[in-house]
Amino acid sequence: MDGYVEERRAYVAEIRSSFDEGRSVADRSGRVTQEDPYFSLGVKVRLFLSIVLLCLFLGMKLTGMEIRGYNAADVIDKITENSYTANLQDKIYEAMMPD
Repeated sequence: MDGYVEERRAYVAEIRSSFDEGRSVADRSGRVTQEDPYFSLGVKVRLFLSIVLLCLFLGMKLTGMEIRGYNAADVIDKITENSYTANLQDKIYEAMMPD
């Protein structure tokens, strides 16, 4: 019975360690022993820039500030403008219905 218990513990330890591969692994002291490849420098930079743009937009909306002649309402209009989809639908229609 002791052999089974030891084999089972080794199996459970192996399974647990398989989840730690390729991830940030913190030991009991809280130190990270391996860096997560998902959070590379590019992802960190994009995340930082998106947070800065969000804060800038919120600042524009709350204070009424304009940047290069654009206010928050103009930015919302540009984002919600459906010109790409309309142009795409026109191109598809032209391709399907030759003159």
